[in-house]
Amino acid sequence: MQQLISLGKKVRRRIPFNPEHPESEKNIKNISEILEKAERAYRESNIKDCVKYYREICTLYENIEDFCTSSYFHKRCLDYSKRYKYINGEIDSLVGLGKCEEMVFNINKSMEYMQKAFEVAMKNDLNPMAKAISQYLTTVYEGVASEYEQNG
Repeated sequence: MQQLISLGKKVRRRIPFNPEHPESEKNIKNISEILEKAERAYRESNIKDCVKYYREICTLYENIEDFCTSSYFHKRCLDYSKRYKYINGEIDSLVGLGKCEEMVFNINKSMEYMQKAFEVAMKNDLNPMAKAISQYLTTVYEGVASEYEQNG
């Protein structure tokens, strides 16, 4: 059985959408407007803006701890970034997916996304991004090592 590793972070879980919440209508309208902007940017072949708007949606879902939906939009960003060779968008999407996986305790999948982001950054000589990702990976590996030391 795979151990859950929180790496000192608060336990996160998916919180179901609550239509009764007073902010729900406002949030739905906000998401709808951002989606419209993203799709318009995509139709105009403005991939950087398209990805930027989708990442805004990712952040909104992460704020309510809905990492499943956030991952869906990170995957869309990744797909568009790869298709149009937008390297920074690809790296940011992989990092976002890695962080979402970490928040639902899929540590191995999180590390896979982060390692892929690191590889893409290194391949494209994006050293500041590679350094930030490597620091994150170091923290994850230290947490995994600590967990194995404690629990064998």
